[in-house]
Amino acid sequence: MSGRLRIASDAAANISGLVSTVAASLPISLVRSDQGDPDAVAIDGSAGWVRRALTALESGIRGVVVVSPVFEPDIAALDRRAQSDGIPVILDFPWASNPAVAAARTSVAAIRDEVSFVDLVATVSGAEHFVPALNELRLLSFRLIGRSTGLHAIEENAGSLLVGARHAGSDAPVTFHVIHAPAPEFAVRARVVSIAGDVDVRIPDADTARPALVTSTGGDGAALTPTRYESSHRHSWRRLVELVSTRDTCDDIDEFTRAMTSA
Repeated sequence: MSGRLRIASDAAANISGLVSTVAASLPISLVRSDQGDPDAVAIDGSAGWVRRALTALESGIRGVVVVSPVFEPDIAALDRRAQSDGIPVILDFPWASNPAVAAARTSVAAIRDEVSFVDLVATVSGAEHFVPALNELRLLSFRLIGRSTGLHAIEENAGSLLVGARHAGSDAPVTFHVIHAPAPEFAVRARVVSIAGDVDVRIPDADTARPALVTSTGGDGAALTPTRYESSHRHSWRRLVELVSTRDTCDDIDEFTRAMTSA
């Protein structure tokens, strides 16, 4: 890819995905181009986003970023089309797309077969965010430990949602807890606990570049894994730039599908 990637977005994606802010923070790679033919587009992930993304692919676009997508049953058709056309479709989530998740997954790999308990907690601003937050916690869990099964509701009220499952590899209990409360320093905390040690992941909201914290604790004490000062949104766009440059696709849709259909 030569020159900067010309990008456009719908109004909702521009707000929720901070597209203009991200473009300004990557001036060598991205430039806004809301008039004319963009190279890549950002699409809001509310209901109907799969159809909107297919329309974008049909227009000859070179890449798509979908901001906070809901799970839709026809998502597989979009993945087949994107893979066939060789076009990357990035799913941009506020927490699960944080660059620290890859570092956390590496730390978890050392204890994944001996997991005894997994707990994921998200804090949101209202009960209307319970289901989207739960789905994103399921994706985050999948990225950290792989499949879970037996998803079941434990408790739900105006202030919180608690859902349980079992880790497919170790049969350890997995809990997903979404809480309506004032915003804390870190919006999400994920703990993977084993007999040998544990990994503690704390992720801020995507509107900040503050780094996530990944702490591994074992027989030698606690170690803080180096993480990047970068928001989830900016990380998603850097991924897209690289994929368009190398003419590669990605497995975001397939991974989201497996996370949402495994439990």
